[in-house]
Amino acid sequence: CLHMHHLGHCPDCLVEGNAIEYAIEKGVTVHDTHSSLVHANVIWNLKGAGVYVEDGNEMNNTISENVVLCGDMPKHECKIPHAQHASGVGLYVIGMRNNYLRNRAAGFETGIYTNGGSNGIGTAAGLACPIHTPFLRFEGNVMHDCRRWGLYLGNQMARNVVQDADGFVRDRSTCSEFDAYGNDNGATPVSVVADEFDWQVGASGLYALRDIQWLRYVGINNGAAVYWKTSKVMADGSPHIKDSIIGRKSGLYPGSHAGSGHMMGPSGSFTFLVDNVTFVREEGDAGSPLIKIGQHCGLSGHNGGVEGQMCAVQYFLRNMDWSLVDGNHQRIQFGVSGGNPITPIVTAADGSLDGAQSLISPLLNGFASLDGCASTGKRWSYATACEQRARRLNIFGHPPPNAE
Repeated sequence: CLHMHHLGHCPDCLVEGNAIEYAIEKGVTVHDTHSSLVHANVIWNLKGAGVYVEDGNEMNNTISENVVLCGDMPKHECKIPHAQHASGVGLYVIGMRNNYLRNRAAGFETGIYTNGGSNGIGTAAGLACPIHTPFLRFEGNVMHDCRRWGLYLGNQMARNVVQDADGFVRDRSTCSEFDAYGNDNGATPVSVVADEFDWQVGASGLYALRDIQWLRYVGINNGAAVYWKTSKVMADGSPHIKDSIIGRKSGLYPGSHAGSGHMMGPSGSFTFLVDNVTFVREEGDAGSPLIKIGQHCGLSGHNGGVEGQMCAVQYFLRNMDWSLVDGNHQRIQFGVSGGNPITPIVTAADGSLDGAQSLISPLLNGFASLDGCASTGKRWSYATACEQRARRLNIFGHPPPNAE
């Protein structure tokens, strides 16, 4: 309906205060345009994508305080059947280096989808790497009652990408995992998704996320408050999830459902740092364990095997607040969705694990015989809790000649 088309640098370009309803394909498109403002538009019952940032080279635009709703149509029908992409989504993003501030999407299949899985399209084809381009500011967005995803970051691995004045990447080595000296090229400082509030959605999360932090996230009554498959240590050492709240409560409004309200966390040969996260459960709620570790990890051929060698993730929990959870509620689950339940380790250096420094899978029950270690009950998934910090050593060698 409103399309900023190849306008280049256009700080005077403004799409503000419009009402769009019952449209097909796109509501507002930002296409090969920079420094524009898309603000305070209301998009109602559109089939397609409400706001679409198109090619992957778009920079310095601000998409703010837009409301995109799928309302009186049959629920979650705001999409075009068999469309190739960008359908049934409130905000569909290919250009990452922009500001996405305080938008709201509800009733769609997906609220926000950042689809970085290309080398750019259209004008930017072969001249962008959206999957590795950090956000400018991604703050204060609200997703609710979306059938599949609230915030869906897909696969985003933020790096120190260098773009020219038109947003094109002329030196594609800046998209690489390592720089010319072999150093980690993860975004420094870390890219941040801040103050996201998702409620009553199927899940919020991604498949692979690297060097992007979730800060002050609130997830209430979602099927999975956090859905995350693989990651790495942040290049600048930041926590992966910080200062956040995950919870569920029945009867928020008539017809509402509580969802599972848990974290389905990643695997890989790295440390997953969770800092100052509060879990909330009603008294007597005996539902899902709060943190499920290593989803899908080790399943043959699943998601290309990207979850990491031997699924040997280590979760480091710091400043955890369990005070709003029943004392007997299960807090940890080793393995989820078929993921390997043996290899993950949970560690802490404070009271987050009831004073223990390590939790080892209950399937490795021999550790319970060591001094300073003991088996736990349901709260810690019957794991072995140790006063010492557990560590893992992986040794890889070449197969013998003629090995089958």
